[in-house]
Amino acid sequence: MPCAPRMAGCRIGCLHRQLVNEYRLARTDFEAGVEAEVWETERAEFRDLNPGITFKEWLIGHRKQQEEAA
Repeated sequence: MPCAPRMAGCRIGCLHRQLVNEYRLARTDFEAGVEAEVWETERAEFRDLNPGITFKEWLIGHRKQQEEAA
């Protein structure tokens, strides 16, 4: 499953690429929520308390969703 660094030469249909892109979308949604909900002066403090989801946490959650669906 692992691909070359930065997914160089990775096929578009590659599972690794799909997982990474889905994680990036989830992380972008979180960042957009932070931008919408928190004033600029409070963002640093908010991010310290709510760092957002890590790729590892996202993968574990994604696996659990797949197992529940099956």
